[in-house]
Amino acid sequence: MTVLAAGRDPAQAFVPSETSSHLARVTAGAVIVLVWLQGSAPGVVSVLGGSRRASSEYGTSILLLSPLGTLLGGALAVGVLAAAGLALLVQIGSRRRWHFLALVVMLAPCIAIAGIAAAWNGRGPSLGAVAYVMCAAVFVMAGAGGVPVRLIGGLGIATSVTSLVLGALGGGALMPPSANDANKSFLFERLLAGPYGHSNTLAIVVALTFPFVWRSFPSSRFLRSASALLMLVTLLWCGSRTVLGALAVGLVIWMVARMVRHTPTLQRAIGLVMAVLSIAVMLAVPMVTGDAGAFTSRGRIWQAAIEYGRSAGFFGLGPWAFSERGVLTSSLGFTPEHGHNVAVSAFAMGGLVGLVAVMVLLAGAWRGALRGLPGTSAPLLFVATLTCAGALETVIDVRGIGAASFVALPMLAQLLATQRPDPASWDVRVTGAPTVQGVSSGGGDAGAVVDRAAGMAETRAPSIGGPAIVIPRPRDHR
Repeated sequence: MTVLAAGRDPAQAFVPSETSSHLARVTAGAVIVLVWLQGSAPGVVSVLGGSRRASSEYGTSILLLSPLGTLLGGALAVGVLAAAGLALLVQIGSRRRWHFLALVVMLAPCIAIAGIAAAWNGRGPSLGAVAYVMCAAVFVMAGAGGVPVRLIGGLGIATSVTSLVLGALGGGALMPPSANDANKSFLFERLLAGPYGHSNTLAIVVALTFPFVWRSFPSSRFLRSASALLMLVTLLWCGSRTVLGALAVGLVIWMVARMVRHTPTLQRAIGLVMAVLSIAVMLAVPMVTGDAGAFTSRGRIWQAAIEYGRSAGFFGLGPWAFSERGVLTSSLGFTPEHGHNVAVSAFAMGGLVGLVAVMVLLAGAWRGALRGLPGTSAPLLFVATLTCAGALETVIDVRGIGAASFVALPMLAQLLATQRPDPASWDVRVTGAPTVQGVSSGGGDAGAVVDRAAGMAETRAPSIGGPAIVIPRPRDHR
């Protein structure tokens, strides 16, 4: 028999429903850990082994992986494929209900860019794209609450601490100043990149995991505060003005949502306005930027990407448009790896089809975050930070498994799987399994039910081997 005291957990919408088996949750967590290791462990091994950074064509620096780091990266890539395959078998064997439309929306960008666009330009999908599809399918089929959010927050803290330690040791974890990064430093002259290729990459990883930091130590306010402080120091040392600004905007949206949490209609209205504005800014900034040197030469990348993307037709230049020598990179004179804007990257690589697929994914994520209100606002902070950062960075890379995939993939999948229950059909009775009509397939605040007529709130705990106890408490009007 499981008892859960009533409380105000900001991530309550992501606790598992009764349909989320323990084995499925463990396998999903294993996939997350392996994806995180694939993105960070090769860099850690290389930095500790004495690897240095070399100048790139774009005027910044890149981390040169050691032979051991390269070998480890390959082994972890195979491990991710194996773990995702096992997790898929577990999800299928559990016969759990899952959202087919959510799966389609989640996989559409990768299929459009790494599948259709690649085939249109004469190539097949890469193993990275296959891994992306398998991992995304695992997280969607897990259903709302099937992903351990505490684990994601913990991995974000581990990334921050590891990077700070590597930075203190010096060497390859620090980026030397360059023409593009000369005015970015907030703390020290050299920017902290940790185990990643660029300081912006580390900043993106830390910022996207920041909304879930308080889930890692639910019983210790000191550890939560200390972890948040370490992550903020990491962000300042990275010097990414884009990511810091995006997180600041996300925090403002989150605080406003918290202030009006007792007025759900107003709360969702504000969230909807922010969703439209953030996506509109993402689309508009590259279109209205006429200066090629604007935003540390991003204007030049955007102009070339939009021009060649238009000439490529509906299916774009392929997923390698920014990373290999071709018409786009030849016109730029360097390989920027991505378009430094989610919409531009999707349009250049996947054409109009890829752009529409990515925008639908973002819209679905916002919809899930808004449906979680007023029960939780942490997903709102996540998706707001992701969208705002996407105006100047490609925070959603659908070509394969990247540094931020361990947080972006599962959380986007969870947001797509979130459904708000019908208030008229909420079940407030004590049952052997805490079932709420409209919630059993995942969603809402996943356990917090409200009897509006009585003005009392109840919190139910998932039951394993016994009935759940429903603990009523007066509604909090503070």
